[in-house]
Amino acid sequence: MLLLALVAGACQARPSARRDAGEAAAGAADGGVIGPVTHVLPPAVSPSRLLPEPEVPMPSQRRFALLEPGATPRRALRYRAGGPARELVATARIVSKAYADGTWTEELALAPVRDGFGVTTEAAGAGLVVHVRGLVGEIDAGASAAATTAAGGYLTRWRALLERRRADVAIDDRGQLDTVTILDDPAGHGGREVRDELVQRWLGIAVPLPAEPIGAGARWKVVTLLRTGGAVLKQTATYRLVEATADRWTIAVELERLGEHQDIVVPGLPAGSQAELLALRRVVTGTLTVGPDGPLPVGGELTVDSASHARFTIAGQPAREQAIEDRATVTLSTR
Repeated sequence: MLLLALVAGACQARPSARRDAGEAAAGAADGGVIGPVTHVLPPAVSPSRLLPEPEVPMPSQRRFALLEPGATPRRALRYRAGGPARELVATARIVSKAYADGTWTEELALAPVRDGFGVTTEAAGAGLVVHVRGLVGEIDAGASAAATTAAGGYLTRWRALLERRRADVAIDDRGQLDTVTILDDPAGHGGREVRDELVQRWLGIAVPLPAEPIGAGARWKVVTLLRTGGAVLKQTATYRLVEATADRWTIAVELERLGEHQDIVVPGLPAGSQAELLALRRVVTGTLTVGPDGPLPVGGELTVDSASHARFTIAGQPAREQAIEDRATVTLSTR
Protein backbone atom coordinates (compact mmCIF):
# COMPACT_ATOMS: atom_id res chain seq x y z
CA MET A 1 0.00 0.00 0.00
CA LEU A 2 1.19 3.48 -0.81
CA LEU A 3 2.30 5.29 2.36
CA LEU A 4 1.55 8.96 1.74
CA ALA A 5 2.81 11.53 4.16
CA LEU A 6 -0.04 12.57 6.35
CA VAL A 7 1.42 14.69 9.02
CA ALA A 8 5.13 16.42 11.30
CA GLY A 9 6.15 16.99 10.01
CA ALA A 10 6.17 16.27 8.02
CA CYS A 11 4.55 15.40 3.40
CA GLN A 12 6.58 12.35 2.70
CA ALA A 13 5.02 11.53 -0.61
CA ARG A 14 7.29 12.22 -3.55
CA PRO A 15 5.29 14.86 -5.49
CA SER A 16 6.97 16.67 -8.35
CA ALA A 17 6.14 20.15 -9.58
CA ARG A 18 3.29 19.81 -12.03
CA ARG A 19 2.73 23.49 -12.29
CA ASP A 20 4.77 26.49 -11.21
CA ALA A 21 6.12 25.18 -7.95
CA GLY A 22 6.69 28.66 -6.67
CA GLU A 23 2.94 29.27 -6.46
CA ALA A 24 1.69 25.76 -5.75
CA ALA A 25 0.03 25.71 -2.39
CA ALA A 26 1.07 22.29 -1.41
CA GLY A 27 0.18 19.85 1.13
CA ALA A 28 0.53 18.75 4.53
CA ALA A 29 2.22 15.99 6.03
CA ASP A 30 4.45 14.35 8.16
CA GLY A 31 6.65 16.12 8.93
CA GLY A 32 5.93 19.42 9.95
CA VAL A 33 5.92 18.32 13.41
CA ILE A 34 8.99 16.38 14.42
CA GLY A 35 8.72 13.38 12.34
CA PRO A 36 7.10 10.41 13.90
CA VAL A 37 3.77 11.83 12.94
CA THR A 38 3.96 10.86 9.28
CA HIS A 39 3.06 8.17 6.86
CA VAL A 40 5.94 7.99 4.40
CA LEU A 41 7.18 6.55 1.18
CA PRO A 42 10.65 5.02 1.30
CA PRO A 43 13.27 7.56 0.19
CA ALA A 44 14.28 6.91 -3.40
CA VAL A 45 15.75 8.69 -6.42
CA SER A 46 15.34 12.40 -5.89
CA PRO A 47 12.72 13.90 -8.24
CA SER A 48 15.29 16.59 -9.02
CA ARG A 49 17.12 14.02 -11.14
CA LEU A 50 13.97 13.38 -13.15
CA LEU A 51 12.14 16.70 -13.32
CA PRO A 52 12.98 20.41 -13.41
CA GLU A 53 13.87 22.12 -10.14
CA PRO A 54 11.27 24.46 -8.64
CA GLU A 55 11.97 28.04 -9.65
CA VAL A 56 11.62 29.48 -6.14
CA PRO A 57 14.29 28.65 -3.55
CA MET A 58 12.92 26.75 -0.60
CA PRO A 59 11.90 27.56 2.03
CA SER A 60 10.38 30.88 0.96
CA GLN A 61 8.69 33.06 3.57
CA ARG A 62 5.75 34.87 1.99
CA ARG A 63 4.31 36.73 4.97
CA PHE A 64 5.19 37.57 8.57
CA ALA A 65 2.61 39.80 10.22
CA LEU A 66 1.89 40.84 13.79
CA LEU A 67 -1.88 40.56 14.15
CA GLU A 68 -2.22 41.82 17.73
CA PRO A 69 0.53 43.27 20.00
CA GLY A 70 -1.01 41.90 23.19
CA ALA A 71 -1.42 43.43 26.62
CA THR A 72 1.03 45.77 28.28
CA PRO A 73 3.73 45.58 29.44
CA ARG A 74 5.30 44.53 26.15
CA ARG A 75 8.85 43.63 25.26
CA ALA A 76 10.73 42.38 22.22
CA LEU A 77 11.41 38.66 22.66
CA ARG A 78 14.72 37.45 21.24
CA TYR A 79 16.73 34.23 21.21
CA ARG A 80 20.33 34.14 22.43
CA ALA A 81 23.16 31.66 22.74
CA GLY A 82 23.47 29.65 25.90
CA GLY A 83 21.71 26.90 27.72
CA PRO A 84 22.88 23.33 28.11
CA ALA A 85 23.00 20.73 25.38
CA ARG A 86 19.72 18.83 25.39
CA GLU A 87 17.67 16.26 23.54
CA LEU A 88 14.25 17.22 22.20
CA VAL A 89 12.13 14.05 22.04
CA ALA A 90 8.83 13.72 20.13
CA THR A 91 6.51 10.86 21.11
CA ALA A 92 3.61 10.28 18.72
CA ARG A 93 0.49 8.23 19.38
CA ILE A 94 -1.25 7.73 16.05
CA VAL A 95 -4.58 6.29 14.94
CA SER A 96 -4.81 5.57 11.22
CA LYS A 97 -7.17 4.19 8.60
CA ALA A 98 -6.82 3.78 4.84
CA TYR A 99 -9.00 3.52 1.75
CA ALA A 100 -8.19 1.40 -1.30
CA ASP A 101 -10.26 -0.37 -3.95
CA GLY A 102 -13.50 1.02 -2.58
CA THR A 103 -13.04 -0.06 1.04
CA TRP A 104 -11.90 1.65 4.23
CA THR A 105 -9.86 -0.33 6.73
CA GLU A 106 -10.72 -0.36 10.40
CA GLU A 107 -8.94 2.25 12.48
CA LEU A 108 -5.66 1.01 13.91
CA ALA A 109 -3.94 2.47 16.97
CA LEU A 110 -0.23 2.28 16.18
CA ALA A 111 2.51 1.51 18.66
CA PRO A 112 3.87 4.83 20.00
CA VAL A 113 6.91 6.08 18.08
CA ARG A 114 9.70 8.47 19.08
CA ASP A 115 12.32 10.55 17.32
CA GLY A 116 13.82 14.00 17.81
CA PHE A 117 17.01 16.04 17.90
CA GLY A 118 20.00 16.67 20.05
CA VAL A 119 20.24 20.47 20.29
CA THR A 120 23.02 22.95 21.14
CA THR A 121 22.85 26.71 20.41
CA GLU A 122 25.89 28.97 19.93
CA ALA A 123 26.48 32.57 18.89
CA ALA A 124 27.54 33.09 15.27
CA GLY A 125 28.21 36.66 14.16
CA ALA A 126 25.03 38.70 14.52
CA GLY A 127 22.91 35.57 14.80
CA LEU A 128 22.94 32.06 16.16
CA VAL A 129 23.72 28.57 14.97
CA VAL A 130 21.77 25.58 16.26
CA HIS A 131 23.71 22.32 16.10
CA VAL A 132 21.24 19.47 15.65
CA ARG A 133 21.71 15.71 15.67
CA GLY A 134 19.00 13.24 14.68
CA LEU A 135 18.18 10.86 17.51
CA VAL A 136 17.63 7.14 16.98
CA GLY A 137 13.98 6.41 16.13
CA GLU A 138 12.21 4.09 18.54
CA ILE A 139 8.96 2.09 18.67
CA ASP A 140 7.42 1.20 22.03
CA ALA A 141 7.28 -2.52 22.75
CA GLY A 142 4.14 -4.37 23.76
CA ALA A 143 1.80 -3.56 20.86
CA SER A 144 0.41 -6.05 18.36
CA ALA A 145 2.42 -7.07 15.32
CA ALA A 146 0.14 -5.03 13.05
CA ALA A 147 0.45 -1.93 15.24
CA THR A 148 4.23 -2.28 15.41
CA THR A 149 4.62 -2.82 11.67
CA ALA A 150 2.44 0.18 10.85
CA ALA A 151 4.40 2.33 13.31
CA GLY A 152 7.60 1.41 11.48
CA GLY A 153 6.25 3.14 8.37
CA TYR A 154 6.33 6.44 10.22
CA LEU A 155 10.02 6.06 10.97
CA THR A 156 11.12 4.97 7.49
CA ARG A 157 12.00 8.43 6.26
CA TRP A 158 13.46 9.54 9.59
CA ARG A 159 15.79 6.54 9.69
CA ALA A 160 16.88 6.95 6.09
CA LEU A 161 17.44 10.72 6.10
CA LEU A 162 17.90 12.19 9.58
CA GLU A 163 18.70 9.51 12.15
CA ARG A 164 22.24 10.09 13.57
CA ARG A 165 22.82 12.85 11.01
CA ARG A 166 24.25 16.21 12.11
CA ALA A 167 23.48 19.65 10.73
CA ASP A 168 24.05 23.32 11.52
CA VAL A 169 21.01 25.58 11.28
CA ALA A 170 21.87 29.30 11.11
CA ILE A 171 19.12 31.63 12.37
CA ASP A 172 18.69 35.26 13.36
CA ASP A 173 17.79 36.27 16.90
CA ARG A 174 14.07 35.99 16.05
CA GLY A 175 14.48 32.33 15.08
CA GLN A 176 14.11 32.82 11.33
CA LEU A 177 16.01 30.43 9.10
CA ASP A 178 19.11 31.60 7.28
CA THR A 179 21.15 28.63 6.06
CA VAL A 180 21.06 24.89 6.74
CA THR A 181 24.27 22.91 6.35
CA ILE A 182 24.25 19.12 6.43
CA LEU A 183 27.65 18.40 7.96
CA ASP A 184 28.39 15.21 6.04
CA ASP A 185 27.38 16.97 2.79
CA PRO A 186 28.34 20.64 3.26
CA ALA A 187 28.51 21.35 -0.49
CA GLY A 188 24.95 20.09 -0.97
CA HIS A 189 25.83 17.34 -3.46
CA GLY A 190 22.94 14.89 -3.31
CA GLY A 191 21.80 16.25 0.05
CA ARG A 192 18.77 18.28 -0.97
CA GLU A 193 16.34 15.62 0.21
CA VAL A 194 18.02 15.51 3.62
CA ARG A 195 17.99 19.30 3.91
CA ASP A 196 14.35 19.54 2.84
CA GLU A 197 13.35 16.93 5.40
CA LEU A 198 15.15 18.74 8.19
CA VAL A 199 13.71 22.12 7.17
CA GLN A 200 10.11 20.90 6.94
CA ARG A 201 10.32 19.35 10.40
CA TRP A 202 11.95 22.49 11.80
CA LEU A 203 9.23 24.73 10.36
CA GLY A 204 6.60 22.50 11.93
CA ILE A 205 7.76 23.03 15.53
CA ALA A 206 10.21 25.95 15.77
CA VAL A 207 8.67 29.25 16.92
CA PRO A 208 9.70 32.42 15.03
CA LEU A 209 9.28 35.69 16.94
CA PRO A 210 7.89 39.03 15.70
CA ALA A 211 10.13 42.08 15.40
CA GLU A 212 7.80 44.24 17.52
CA PRO A 213 7.48 44.30 21.32
CA ILE A 214 4.66 42.00 22.43
CA GLY A 215 2.72 41.09 25.55
CA ALA A 216 0.36 38.35 26.71
CA GLY A 217 -2.28 37.67 24.07
CA ALA A 218 -0.12 38.84 21.14
CA ARG A 219 -0.82 37.01 17.88
CA TRP A 220 1.29 36.72 14.73
CA LYS A 221 1.00 34.84 11.44
CA VAL A 222 3.74 33.35 9.23
CA VAL A 223 3.12 31.98 5.73
CA THR A 224 5.90 29.89 4.20
CA LEU A 225 6.40 27.80 1.08
CA LEU A 226 8.53 24.74 1.73
CA ARG A 227 9.50 21.58 -0.05
CA THR A 228 9.43 18.01 1.19
CA GLY A 229 9.82 14.81 -0.74
CA GLY A 230 9.90 16.85 -3.93
CA ALA A 231 6.57 18.59 -3.25
CA VAL A 232 6.10 22.28 -2.66
CA LEU A 233 3.90 22.94 0.38
CA LYS A 234 2.19 26.03 1.73
CA GLN A 235 2.26 26.37 5.50
CA THR A 236 0.18 28.93 7.39
CA ALA A 237 1.06 29.17 11.09
CA THR A 238 -0.56 31.42 13.69
CA TYR A 239 1.07 31.88 17.11
CA ARG A 240 -0.34 33.39 20.31
CA LEU A 241 1.75 34.35 23.32
CA VAL A 242 0.05 32.85 26.37
CA GLU A 243 2.69 33.80 28.95
CA ALA A 244 6.28 35.06 29.02
CA THR A 245 8.57 34.69 32.02
CA ALA A 246 12.31 35.33 32.16
CA ASP A 247 13.25 31.84 30.98
CA ARG A 248 10.08 30.31 29.44
CA TRP A 249 7.59 31.48 26.82
CA THR A 250 4.32 29.57 26.43
CA ILE A 251 2.90 29.84 22.92
CA ALA A 252 -0.31 28.45 21.43
CA VAL A 253 0.07 27.23 17.84
CA GLU A 254 -2.36 26.71 14.96
CA LEU A 255 -0.66 25.38 11.83
CA GLU A 256 -2.04 24.20 8.51
CA ARG A 257 -0.35 22.69 5.48
CA LEU A 258 -2.32 22.27 2.25
CA GLY A 259 -1.51 20.33 -0.90
CA GLU A 260 -2.73 20.99 -4.41
CA HIS A 261 -3.18 18.48 -7.20
CA GLN A 262 0.24 17.46 -8.53
CA ASP A 263 2.11 14.51 -10.00
CA ILE A 264 4.06 12.33 -7.59
CA VAL A 265 7.01 10.05 -8.20
CA VAL A 266 6.37 6.65 -6.60
CA PRO A 267 9.26 4.17 -6.49
CA GLY A 268 8.43 0.73 -7.86
CA LEU A 269 5.62 1.62 -10.27
CA PRO A 270 5.99 0.17 -13.79
CA ALA A 271 7.35 2.39 -16.53
CA GLY A 272 4.68 4.61 -18.06
CA SER A 273 2.59 4.68 -14.92
CA GLN A 274 1.16 7.92 -13.55
CA ALA A 275 0.67 8.82 -9.91
CA GLU A 276 -1.20 11.93 -8.79
CA LEU A 277 -1.59 13.54 -5.42
CA LEU A 278 -5.16 14.81 -5.45
CA ALA A 279 -5.17 16.53 -2.06
CA LEU A 280 -3.34 16.73 1.25
CA ARG A 281 -4.33 18.60 4.40
CA ARG A 282 -2.63 18.64 7.77
CA VAL A 283 -3.84 20.67 10.75
CA VAL A 284 -1.81 21.00 13.96
CA THR A 285 -2.99 22.70 17.14
CA GLY A 286 -1.54 22.83 20.62
CA THR A 287 0.82 24.62 22.95
CA LEU A 288 4.62 24.83 22.88
CA THR A 289 7.08 26.05 25.47
CA VAL A 290 10.30 27.65 24.23
CA GLY A 291 13.16 29.30 26.03
CA PRO A 292 15.47 32.19 25.12
CA ASP A 293 18.19 29.71 24.10
CA GLY A 294 16.54 28.76 20.80
CA PRO A 295 13.32 28.36 18.77
CA LEU A 296 13.01 24.58 19.12
CA PRO A 297 10.61 23.79 21.98
CA VAL A 298 11.60 22.46 25.38
CA GLY A 299 8.16 20.90 25.71
CA GLY A 300 4.61 20.89 24.49
CA GLU A 301 1.71 18.85 23.20
CA LEU A 302 0.21 18.95 19.72
CA THR A 303 -2.88 17.42 18.14
CA VAL A 304 -2.51 16.51 14.48
CA ASP A 305 -5.23 15.67 11.92
CA SER A 306 -4.13 14.63 8.44
CA ALA A 307 -5.78 13.37 5.28
CA SER A 308 -4.46 12.53 1.83
CA HIS A 309 -5.95 11.29 -1.44
CA ALA A 310 -4.01 9.90 -4.41
CA ARG A 311 -4.72 8.30 -7.80
CA PHE A 312 -2.58 5.72 -9.63
CA THR A 313 -2.84 4.83 -13.31
CA ILE A 314 -0.93 1.85 -14.73
CA ALA A 315 -0.97 1.23 -18.48
CA GLY A 316 -3.78 -1.10 -19.45
CA GLN A 317 -5.46 -1.00 -16.02
CA PRO A 318 -8.23 1.11 -14.51
CA ALA A 319 -7.12 4.02 -12.35
CA ARG A 320 -7.03 3.23 -8.62
CA GLU A 321 -7.52 5.67 -5.78
CA GLN A 322 -6.12 5.52 -2.27
CA ALA A 323 -6.65 7.70 0.77
CA ILE A 324 -5.28 7.79 4.30
CA GLU A 325 -6.61 9.56 7.37
CA ASP A 326 -4.58 9.96 10.54
CA ARG A 327 -5.03 11.64 13.87
CA ALA A 328 -2.27 11.85 16.43
CA THR A 329 -1.13 13.34 19.68
CA VAL A 330 2.51 14.40 19.78
CA THR A 331 4.20 15.07 23.10
CA LEU A 332 7.44 17.07 23.03
CA SER A 333 9.82 16.81 25.97
CA THR A 334 13.42 17.61 26.85
CA ARG A 335 15.89 15.23 28.40
